[in-house]
Amino acid sequence: MRDIIERAVRLTAAQRKKRGQIARRTAKRRAFRRKQKERRMKTHSDLLTKANKAARSMFKKKYSSGKNYNELSYAEKGMIDKRLEKIPAARLQKIAKRLLPKLKKREVERLKKVREQG
Repeated sequence: MRDIIERAVRLTAAQRKKRGQIARRTAKRRAFRRKQKERRMKTHSDLLTKANKAARSMFKKKYSSGKNYNELSYAEKGMIDKRLEKIPAARLQKIAKRLLPKLKKREVERLKKVREQG
């Protein structure tokens, strides 16, 4: 089970340019939507996705000996990703389920802070 975020997308120069134009054109609309969505509680499925991601990052941290995963070389990241693929999905889901209450609590605190400000 690979996340869409982690999949590499190869674009041609023309595709990259086109996406840039679209992004510039829709920037204000996306910013407004993001600000609106920030004030809402995440759905259960969003929280579950976040928990799954957190479980994966726990293993990344463990396998990288506490180093920052983003600062590792491509080869080191590849080795870690290969080890992550060997972990059964059921185990990751079990850990994610255990992390869920903590994430819910953090989400409620985040909402309180956002709603206080404005």
